[in-house]
Amino acid sequence: MKPILCFFVMLCLTFSAQAKITAVNRSVATEGQSIELKVVSDSRKDGAPNFNILSDAFVLGGQSTLQNTSIINGKMQTTYTAGINLIPLKTGDITIPALTWGGEKTEPITVIVNPASTQANDIDLFIRSEMTPKTVYEGQEVIYTVSVFDRSGLTDGDFTPPVLKDAEIQDIRDLPLSTVQENGKTYHKFSRQYVIFPAKPGTFTVEPASFRGHVYQERTGVSSDVFSSFGFEPGFIYADLASQRKEVYVRSEPMVLTVKERPAFMAGKWWLPSTHVVMEETLTPTTDEIKAGDAVTRTIVVRARGVLGTKIPDLTMTDTPFF
Repeated sequence: MKPILCFFVMLCLTFSAQAKITAVNRSVATEGQSIELKVVSDSRKDGAPNFNILSDAFVLGGQSTLQNTSIINGKMQTTYTAGINLIPLKTGDITIPALTWGGEKTEPITVIVNPASTQANDIDLFIRSEMTPKTVYEGQEVIYTVSVFDRSGLTDGDFTPPVLKDAEIQDIRDLPLSTVQENGKTYHKFSRQYVIFPAKPGTFTVEPASFRGHVYQERTGVSSDVFSSFGFEPGFIYADLASQRKEVYVRSEPMVLTVKERPAFMAGKWWLPSTHVVMEETLTPTTDEIKAGDAVTRTIVVRARGVLGTKIPDLTMTDTPFF
């Protein structure tokens, strides 16, 4: 009896070390689609699993915990659920590794993430970026424009700028909201412009910009018609109970930027790769006649288009007769 009893105890320990359910709401997703991961256990837990180990492959979205108690045929059962929205950072087969939660361990899960097209077909949300020019001199201005096309009903969101080492990147402006047609469908277009100033020559990859926001989606099994049946008008506040916010994330494609060295004849001199330079001078007071001993202020302003103000060289002032 002792060997059998030991085996029974070991078997119980093996099963108690496994979280009962680990599930995703979709095993095949398109790049930018969120994946809802749920870990369920029938024993009480504090906190949530360490989801941070997923950050290399996913953007970690909102997290939730839920305790659910049900009574079936007089028997009460309680389950504990920890959930998180995951937004894939890459395409292909991605393995969600085993997670540990309060001494229990889940099984790994593999999801397939397909590339998202930048062309509008049946896609409700997609992103495009442009970079002009793609070949410049070091320090020359590059305009980077990223646009999100939406017909899913975004409620909020914001852009994350592109990334390039050894460069300064600044947010210029948000372009006016516009409505465009893509393959016969109407999209709202949101755009933001950045300026990039590469600091050294070479061929570089500009890491993509991204957009993260929320849309409303209808809850499974709940429709606004349910509330209409109780006499509520369409659009009434309680109709919002039929919807829930869904996190969305889209990322543009990387781009290649070629940065040339300054011309050889400029070696050792100050360098200002501007498209337009203007120098203005004023004297205060502006009268044509002044008296000996009066103070005169001379102001010189240099305006250069398409370069950082810090790159404008210091002025050299020569001696002026009578001053």
